[in-house]
Amino acid sequence: MLVLDDILNIIQKQQSIYELLVNTNTDKKIRDLTGEKLEKFTTIADELFLNENLYKAVVNYNTTPESKSLTGERKFFLDKINRDFSRNGMSLSLENREKLKAINKQLNELTVQFGKNISTNHDKVFVTTNETAGLKEEFLKPFRKGKDSVLFDLSSPTYTTVMTQCSNVETRQKIYVAKMNVGGTANETLLEQILKLRTEKAVMLGYRTFSEYATADIMSGTTARVWDFEKKLAADLRPKATADYNKLLAIKSAETGKKETVVYPYEAMYYQTRLLEQDYQVDPEKVKEYFEMQSCIDGIFLVYQKIYNVRFVQDKNPSTWHKEVLSYSVYDNKKNELIGYFYLDLYPRPDKYNHFGCFGLTGSKTFLNGSKQLRTAALVCNFPAATPTQPSLLTHQTVTTFFHEFGHLMHVILSETELATFAGTNV
Repeated sequence: MLVLDDILNIIQKQQSIYELLVNTNTDKKIRDLTGEKLEKFTTIADELFLNENLYKAVVNYNTTPESKSLTGERKFFLDKINRDFSRNGMSLSLENREKLKAINKQLNELTVQFGKNISTNHDKVFVTTNETAGLKEEFLKPFRKGKDSVLFDLSSPTYTTVMTQCSNVETRQKIYVAKMNVGGTANETLLEQILKLRTEKAVMLGYRTFSEYATADIMSGTTARVWDFEKKLAADLRPKATADYNKLLAIKSAETGKKETVVYPYEAMYYQTRLLEQDYQVDPEKVKEYFEMQSCIDGIFLVYQKIYNVRFVQDKNPSTWHKEVLSYSVYDNKKNELIGYFYLDLYPRPDKYNHFGCFGLTGSKTFLNGSKQLRTAALVCNFPAATPTQPSLLTHQTVTTFFHEFGHLMHVILSETELATFAGTNV
């Protein structure tokens, strides 16, 4: 059974590397090639649990005295493998297993393309200078196209600044609609296909819906339990949410000079910022001055190094996928040994994953000879880059995002498992 974890570890490492490159590399040829490889390795992972010889070997192992004596992580692994064979269709007829393989292959291709359509999106929003009230010239300068024209990209720093600072509601609406429709009609078509295939897959496996299939193997257990939780949470939060919403309505009404009854999605961030300024005397633009990027990195590193008794050492001349990427080695101070590496890819660029995320690359694993696999992870983010006249400054919200994502990264790096199947965020 340990050999099976070795196999899954190899597959997972390859998938992770390809997933990172398809979301970060600036070379289209490399993105396309790694996208194809990602699809292939995801298909390999799916088909592994439709392999009849492997299934028979596991069934036979279930009858051995050794399997009955397993405890802890190894027992959980065997239980999970048995469930995975069932959840991946091993009990289906040979004909239906082949159909399921085809569905899985299609789903892998469609989901990879769906993500690529978002990360490689180049849509921009055109407005006139008269439609940029509230935005500082220093912010507008890189987007100016002539005296009276402005062309915004849809990167997270641009979007956040326009949505919180621009007083022109039409401009906010334009950039909101554009941002929410990244991927366009192509992704609408893909999403319809994905939903249909997921439902078809779930029904083949004996579930009424894909949500039933998805929740059956996680802590919630059932869709009913999820809905009950959501409903209770909504009911508990509604009084406070209503009070907060009414505050935004009051600010909007004061601005427009009439009684307002709706705050639209493209207005929420703007009026939340005005609320901070008016009721709490907090100016997010002023707060940014206290959160320069290098100071934030130093502060986050200080906190995590102290809490977990580790140290980060920046690597000189690392081999990375982009010149802006920073690389660090992580050492356990108590054992004085190297335990892993991490990368920071912090700023927006064309054809890059356009949100914030931790990409686990290699997880913890202890081999039979006692050696441990070095853990590796990358933070792929879209913080505002420095300009010729201003350093990279983060809002308080983006600082909390940095801490949040770095927590995921440390989960990968500090994970101590025997089996790669349960490494890091795989638990």
